[in-house]
Amino acid sequence: MKKDELKEEACATELSRTEAVMTHLAEVHLSDDLEHHADDLHARALVMQGQLESALVGITQMKAMAEAKVVPPRGEDNEEDSDMEDITRKIDSAVSQGRSAKVVLSKTIRQLDDLQSRSLTLNPSALPSVEQAQTAISEFSDTARSHGRSVTALLNEEKQTGPFTARDISTTISSAEPSLSSIFTKLQSTSSSLQTLYNISANLTHATEFPPPSQDRPWHLLAQRLSSESTASAQRDMDLARLTDDAKANATTLALRDKVIEELSVKLETLDKRA
Repeated sequence: MKKDELKEEACATELSRTEAVMTHLAEVHLSDDLEHHADDLHARALVMQGQLESALVGITQMKAMAEAKVVPPRGEDNEEDSDMEDITRKIDSAVSQGRSAKVVLSKTIRQLDDLQSRSLTLNPSALPSVEQAQTAISEFSDTARSHGRSVTALLNEEKQTGPFTARDISTTISSAEPSLSSIFTKLQSTSSSLQTLYNISANLTHATEFPPPSQDRPWHLLAQRLSSESTASAQRDMDLARLTDDAKANATTLALRDKVIEELSVKLETLDKRA
C-alpha cells in the first residue's frame, strides 16, 4: 500500500464508530453477574500472560542485540569482561525468574478454565489479588521496555563512529530509569502475586457457582448459525466431490463405448468392402 492510499481520517472515523458499537453492545448484553465475572478474570489472566511473554522476549532480544554489537575487549581487559558477564548474568537471571512466573500464570489460567467449564468462578473478593498481579506484571513490563528502549537507542545511534563496548551497555543500563535492579524487585513482586493468585484459584473454597450461560445471546446464536452453515457447507462439498467423481466415471465409460463403437464401425466397413 502506498502512503497516499492510506486514508487515516477515514480509518479513525470507522474505528470510532466500531468502538461506539462495541460499547453499546457491551452495555446491552454484558452485566456484572458471576458468569461475566468469570469471563473478566479469564481475560485479565490472558492479558497478563501476553504482557509477561512480551517483556521476556524484549529482555532476551536486548541481550542478543548487545552481544551482537559489543566488540570483545582487546588484550587482558578483565574489567570489560566482568561488565559484560555481569550484564549477561543479570539478564539471564531475570529471564529465568520470568519464565518461572509464566509457568505459575499458565497453571492459573488452566485452573480458571477448569472452573469455568464447571460453571464455577472465583469469588469477587479475589479481584484485588488479580488486580495486584496485573499491576506487578504491568510494572515489570514497563521496566523491561524502558531498558530495551535505552539499549536499542544506544546501539542504533547514528553518530557512533567506534565500536560499542560492554562498558557502554553497562553505563546505559545503569543510567536508565528505573534501574536494572528494579527488574528483579518487580519480578519478585510479580512472582509473589501470581503465586497468591494461583493458590486462590486452586482452592475451591474461594470458588462460587453461577448458572449455566443461556443460549439465546447474540454471539451464541451467531456461533450456532455459523456452525450449522459450516456443517452444511462441508456436506455440500462432499456431495459436489461425489458428483464430480461420478461425472468423471460416466465420461470415462462413454469414451470407452465410443471407442468400441468406432472399432465396430471400422470392422463393419471392412466386411462391406470384402462383400
